[in-house]
Amino acid sequence: MSDPTPRNLTHSPPVLPEEKETKRIKLCLRAVVEALSKWRVDAKATASISKPVGPGDQDLTIAHDVVVKKYRLSAQNDIADAMLELGELYRSWNEYSKAEALYKEAKEIYASLGDEKKVADATWELGETYQLRNEYPKAETSYTEAREIYARLGEEKDVTDAIWRLGEVYSSRNEYSKAEAAYTEAQEIYERLGDEMGVADAIWGLGGVYLSKNEYRKAETSYSAARVIYARLGAEQSVADAIWGLGEAYRFWHKYSEAETTYTEAKEIYVRLGAETGVANAIWGLGEIYWWRKEYSKAETSYTRARKIYARLGAERNVADAVLGLGEVYRLREEYPKAKAAFIEALEIYTKTGYQEGVEDALSYIADLSEEEGWCTEAEDSLSATSTESEDQA
Repeated sequence: MSDPTPRNLTHSPPVLPEEKETKRIKLCLRAVVEALSKWRVDAKATASISKPVGPGDQDLTIAHDVVVKKYRLSAQNDIADAMLELGELYRSWNEYSKAEALYKEAKEIYASLGDEKKVADATWELGETYQLRNEYPKAETSYTEAREIYARLGEEKDVTDAIWRLGEVYSSRNEYSKAEAAYTEAQEIYERLGDEMGVADAIWGLGGVYLSKNEYRKAETSYSAARVIYARLGAEQSVADAIWGLGEAYRFWHKYSEAETTYTEAKEIYVRLGAETGVANAIWGLGEIYWWRKEYSKAETSYTRARKIYARLGAERNVADAVLGLGEVYRLREEYPKAKAAFIEALEIYTKTGYQEGVEDALSYIADLSEEEGWCTEAEDSLSATSTESEDQA
C-alpha cells in the first residue's frame, strides 16, 4: 500500500461545542439585523432633516451633509463587519458558498467606503475560503491581492501572514520550491518582528515541505523546533499539530514505534481540546502504522473510527482515504467481497470530489484485486456511472 500524500493541518481553534456555536450565530444574526435597522432608521431620520438654504446658511449646509454622510457610512460599516463575522461562521460549518457571498459583499461595501485595510481583510477571508475548497488558483490570487494592499498600507505583519498562506497554497499544489521560499521569507520577517507564533508556524510549514520532498531528517528538525516554540507559548493545539507532523515524518521514515508514540500523544491532546479533525487524522495515522506492521485488526479498528469522525465532519476525501485503507486490510485478509465494496466506495467518493490522485490509487488497488477476482468491468461501470452523475450535477 503506497503512502497517501500527508494531509496539511491548519492552525485553527478547536471546534466549539454546539451550544456555544448556536449562541454565537444568534449574536451574529442579531448584529446583522441591528446594523440593517440602524441603516434604515438613520436613512429615514437624516432624510427628514430640512436642509438649510439661503446665502447665509452655507456652514449649516456643510454640517448637514457631514452628519448625513456620517450616519450612513457608520451603518454600512456595521453591516459589512457583521457580514464578515457571519461568513466566518458559515465557513466553519463548511458552507463555503454562503461564506464567499458574504465576504464578496462586505468587500464591495468596504471598497465603496474607501477602507483599504478592511478590503484587504475581506480579500484575505476569501482566500481562506477558496483554500478550504481546494480552489488554489483563486486562493493564490486573493492572498496575493491582500498582500499587495497590506504592503501599500505598511501592515508588515499582515503582509507576512499572506506570504505564509501563499506557502500553504503552493505546498497543496505540490509546488515545493515556491512553498519553501514563501515559508522561509515569512520566517525571516516574523523573526525580525519578534512574532514567535509566526516563526513557529513558518517552521511548521517548512516541516511539511521537507516531508513531501522525502527529507525526513529536516522534517523532524522543523516539527521539533516548532513544537518547542508552541509549548513555550502555551498553544496546545499547535503543539499537537507539531507532534502529529513528527508522527507523519516517522511513518514515512519507517520508524513505526516513534510514529505510534507521537500519533498517540497528538491524539490525546486533540481529544482533550475537542479538536475532532486532529483526532481523526491521528487515528488514521495509527491505522497506517498498524497496516505496515501487519496488525490488521488494529488497523481495521483505526480506519473505521477515523472514517466515522470524518463522515461526521463532512470531510469526504478523508472518508475515502479511510475506506481505501479498510479495503487493503480486507484484501490482505482475503476478505475479497468486503475489499471489493470498499475499493469501489472509495473510487466513487474520490471521483465525486474530483481528487484525481485518489481515483488513480483506487483504480490501482482495484486492478490488483481484479487479477484475483475478475471484476474489473464492474468497477469501470461504477466509475462511469459516478462520472456521469457528477457531470449532470455540474
